Amino acid sequence: MQDRVALTLGKDRDDSRLSYRRRQVLSSAQLERPRVALEVGAFDNPTLRTRDGFQVFYADYFSADELRARHAGNPRRDPGRIVDVDYVIKGPRLSPFIHEKIDLLVANHVVEHLSNPIDWLDDATRFCMPQAAVFLAVPDKRYTFDYLKQPTDIADLVAAHEQGKTAPDAVDVARMRWLHTRVDAAALWQGGAAPELPARPSVSFREIMERSREEVSQGYTDVHCSYYTSESFMHIFRELYRSGYIAWQPELINDVDPGGNEFHVLLSR
Repeated sequence: MQDRVALTLGKDRDDSRLSYRRRQVLSSAQLERPRVALEVGAFDNPTLRTRDGFQVFYADYFSADELRARHAGNPRRDPGRIVDVDYVIKGPRLSPFIHEKIDLLVANHVVEHLSNPIDWLDDATRFCMPQAAVFLAVPDKRYTFDYLKQPTDIADLVAAHEQGKTAPDAVDVARMRWLHTRVDAAALWQGGAAPELPARPSVSFREIMERSREEVSQGYTDVHCSYYTSESFMHIFRELYRSGYIAWQPELINDVDPGGNEFHVLLSR
């Protein structure tokens, strides 16, 4: 019987500050080194590398070539660092596309984009090993452009599950566009002025809804469908687990770092 080998991720030569921090947090979780790992939505800033000593696969809605084309000229993206996407996921579920049995699933800034997180996590049980873990980096709305949004509650997620949602609808898009604001997370941490609700938004919600219907009718839409703080996320997902909606038990392994805008959660069965 082989001895258990802990997952330890050092600083990779291509790491950004953020990807290195995620590797540090993931290493602190005291997981067993996986045989096979899958990272969803890595884009040009992966947490896992194919040279980490185990098999790593990448999944995204777009192929690497499509990502380069869509973000050509985007100064915030480095086309030379876009990962080779192994699985192009053209649908709400991963399982029809994933051909491996996964020990570790990594999804950074993914859960807030899901129109139906309950069904997404249920689907993950179909290709994840029984002892698998899911690592999530989740933006905390208090330090992002979602600052003025109301936090999602458990009923929102259960309603999406009961309705069998498979994609963002016009309401999801309008909610994302409504009260979108600029936020300087570092300044907020230093006690800077917080964004305030405008007395009269420049565009009415009805106008935003009309534009959102048009946007949804065009096909793929990339928006935030849910909004969390670290506390609200844990409260919701613990209850989803307790109530039997999800098979994954959540653990907050790192709250938002000072100056940062994301927290880190580990899900296990």
